Amino acid sequence: MLEIHYMPLNQMLLGISIKDLFCIRLRIGHTRLTHSCLLSGHHQPECVSCHCPLIVKHFLLDCTDFNDVRKKSFAASSMKDLFENVNLCDITDFVKTHFYKLL
Repeated sequence: MLEIHYMPLNQMLLGISIKDLFCIRLRIGHTRLTHSCLLSGHHQPECVSCHCPLIVKHFLLDCTDFNDVRKKSFAASSMKDLFENVNLCDITDFVKTHFYKLL
């Protein structure tokens, strides 16, 4: 019979750096910016320029306001393509420059 062992969150995250955790949250699309509305009861935030729901995919791939800057940092057609083929430093530099304080 399979036993399930529960581990406190701080033990599970013991070997994960802040940068790794940041990248994991981007990859799964869960950030304070995009998900705080669930905890606060507010409406989902919208992109100021596009009026689209503000989700991680939008600011990493779709937002037209960041096309020029994004093209200088990386090129990707999907989230899978982004995280499989783009250098992680390029992604984090882009996010830190434009969104980090919001995430």
